[in-house]
Amino acid sequence: MKGFLPTTAIAVLGLLLIHSSPGFSEVYRYQDTHGKWHYSDKKPSKNKTKKVDTLEFKDNRTLALKPEISYHHKNGKLFIYAINPLFAPVEFDVRSPLFESGKLTLEVAPNSKKNLYSAIENSGIRPDYNFRYALGSTDAQHRHDYYLPPVPGNQSFRVSQSFNGPFSHQREPNVYSVDIAMPVGTTLYAARGGIVSSTKDDYHMGGAKDYFLDKANFVNILHDDGTIATYAHILLGSLKVKPGDKIATGQPIARSGSSGYSTGPHLHFVIRRNTGMKYKSVPFKFRQAGMAAFTPKRHMEVSGQPHATGIE
Repeated sequence: MKGFLPTTAIAVLGLLLIHSSPGFSEVYRYQDTHGKWHYSDKKPSKNKTKKVDTLEFKDNRTLALKPEISYHHKNGKLFIYAINPLFAPVEFDVRSPLFESGKLTLEVAPNSKKNLYSAIENSGIRPDYNFRYALGSTDAQHRHDYYLPPVPGNQSFRVSQSFNGPFSHQREPNVYSVDIAMPVGTTLYAARGGIVSSTKDDYHMGGAKDYFLDKANFVNILHDDGTIATYAHILLGSLKVKPGDKIATGQPIARSGSSGYSTGPHLHFVIRRNTGMKYKSVPFKFRQAGMAAFTPKRHMEVSGQPHATGIE
């Protein structure tokens, strides 16, 4: 069996579910002798730091669970299935000489499986196939006027990179993304209600090297129009939701961090739709108390709902 994934699927959506093993861990926030702040799971030596803060959090590291192709032999027949364990539709592209056209493209409903092939097969050999997949239905159409800034309302946070940002928002599926700078451990809130389709909560470090592209922790929320919001770089062990949960706008979902491909603590927020084995980001607007809806721009200050304090 072979499985292949588009790079963007690995780096950005990282289609994973959770199976957790709780414990407690610490993250150290320290300032070096040059005044620069760092974050690590290892306590720094005293002679290299001016100040050290300790953040304790519940450690719910997860095991990966993802869409797959499965086969089995029964009563002289071969059966091949596409299995979707996620709480959102998944599009599969499966290639095999067993199929009349050589390939099948199909959508599998959330948390379900679909039979791809069955035939008399007495050899019991392993079938030859490979596949890829994309999260979300190709019928998705963005139909929402504005979103709540997914941050606390008792303070302001700076947009460090917005649409078409020069560092990492020049290509899809991140063209219409925003990065919001904030301290590690800041409570994050759902910008729009929906269903938690998948999460990743298994990595603690970050950096601006390609190695970290598939390491970011995240929450994906499926909206009623089929689009999916991704909240990325989340602090390990800070998830407040799980796949399948129904989420209301403004509900706490996790805490901010710097996991994965990141130069410092921030939230990466983006809304995407599946356009046929390809993810496309969609433009959106924020709306906060007492203001008209606005397109987020670099250096803007944003804040969430007045009751959202960031202290849970």
